[in-house]
Amino acid sequence: MDILDEIKEDLRSEQAKKFWHNHGRHILAAVAILVLGTGLWSGLQQYNQHRAAIDSEKFSAAVQLADDQKRDQALAELAKISNEAGAGYKTLALFSEANLQIKAGDNKAAAATFDRLADNRAIDPMYRELATIYSANLQLDFPQPEFDKIFDRLQPLTATGGAWRYSALELQGLVRAQQGKKDEAAAIFARLQADAQTPSGIKARAERWASQLLF
Repeated sequence: MDILDEIKEDLRSEQAKKFWHNHGRHILAAVAILVLGTGLWSGLQQYNQHRAAIDSEKFSAAVQLADDQKRDQALAELAKISNEAGAGYKTLALFSEANLQIKAGDNKAAAATFDRLADNRAIDPMYRELATIYSANLQLDFPQPEFDKIFDRLQPLTATGGAWRYSALELQGLVRAQQGKKDEAAAIFARLQADAQTPSGIKARAERWASQLLF
């Protein structure tokens, strides 16, 4: 006997009839919700795929404009993508926009773009933190850097296990060095040198920064 036959047999019994009388309306409602939810999920997947395809075409077109040295047009298109696209292409657009601004020598605009990326909660935290690193690095070269603000913005990234912990610490050391706070800078660089997990490149730079503080 297959499952359908078993269900028919159960439904013929008085107990099943009573159960259906009492709960049938709720069962039908639950089935309706399940079917509707499945349909909505399928529709949402199709919509997301369609949107991703459109975002991809727009991003490729913007990159081509940049390759063709049409920087202003490329920036305009990337700005549109960063405002309208899904999180993935929004991230790509903002990084690409900042890269073009750096190439154009407009570091203030690039830092602002990185800050927009860093402040966008819809974007993966790892990329938001990377944008914070890039922005801080650019801001250190501004004519009048807001040192304490830069230092504080980097502080959450220095937590143990953070993806950009060592880059953030290095930048904090440079902030204090540029402020003339040599003891604080030296302590940060010494910390980087002593940590076995510090990447070799950052450790080597920390040693150089520390030696420069002696003069």
